[in-house]
Amino acid sequence: FQKIGGAKSALLLNNEVFDSTERYVVVRQWTDNPVHRGKNGQENQQQRASIKKPEGCREVHIRNLSSDVDEKIIRATFEKKCGTIDHVSFIKDKETKKFAGYGYIRFKKTESTDKAVKMTGVQILGKSARINYALASSEKSDNDAKQKPLSKKPEGCKDVYIGGLSSSITQEDVRDLFKDCGEIEEVILSMDNETVRCKGFGHIRFKETESTDKAVEIRGTFFMGRFIKVDYSASKKKKGKNSSSAKGGGKSKSKTDKGAEAEQRKKRKKNKKVKEETNDAK
Repeated sequence: FQKIGGAKSALLLNNEVFDSTERYVVVRQWTDNPVHRGKNGQENQQQRASIKKPEGCREVHIRNLSSDVDEKIIRATFEKKCGTIDHVSFIKDKETKKFAGYGYIRFKKTESTDKAVKMTGVQILGKSARINYALASSEKSDNDAKQKPLSKKPEGCKDVYIGGLSSSITQEDVRDLFKDCGEIEEVILSMDNETVRCKGFGHIRFKETESTDKAVEIRGTFFMGRFIKVDYSASKKKKGKNSSSAKGGGKSKSKTDKGAEAEQRKKRKKNKKVKEETNDAK
């Protein structure tokens, strides 16, 4: 790249899943030492784990996992040797909804990631797991600069705004990430009407206001190739009392209503296609 900013932007694509395949891209800082491979063709595990650790990193990326793996097995493998685990997430293919073979482990302490990375190659259900720091070098400071200061929490707030989301994220992924915060009543993702993929932001409504305090602590977490943004959000009912539509008259539609309309349009197109195919068959 001509400028260092370009290289930093490229590093942010580390572990990003391709839209049309189940593969993901690996982006690392350049090293003068080539990757050495053993007789079996596998990369030297010690060298693979020598990527510079980002400051304050508490999350590792783990891949080459069996489709039968679950959170209980991951915790049994790493928690005793590495330290307390805050969260385990498994990534699913956006189309098949099946496990993609990799995920993330977030520890309570940053020191735990060092121990976890040293375990790369550990056998989990007959497969050699590949483990590395989830954040590429130089990403942490860039992410901190992009994170806006946390807003003042509205009285009785039960909603949070979530941004910086992957386009392939689903409501199930969001619920899994925030499940330890408390009972979730609703997850709303802003979807593109044409691609039917997430635009990168949404909202979560919890049953208890205390859950939002736990949710905002997740802000800055590296999830599905993105840094998650989380902030308090005033409920739409409260906003409606003191504000009006920017266009003047008329009632603005909620994200839920827009999502329902998009789903209806999708169904109408599908039904129309079925009818056309039926007519052609006749």
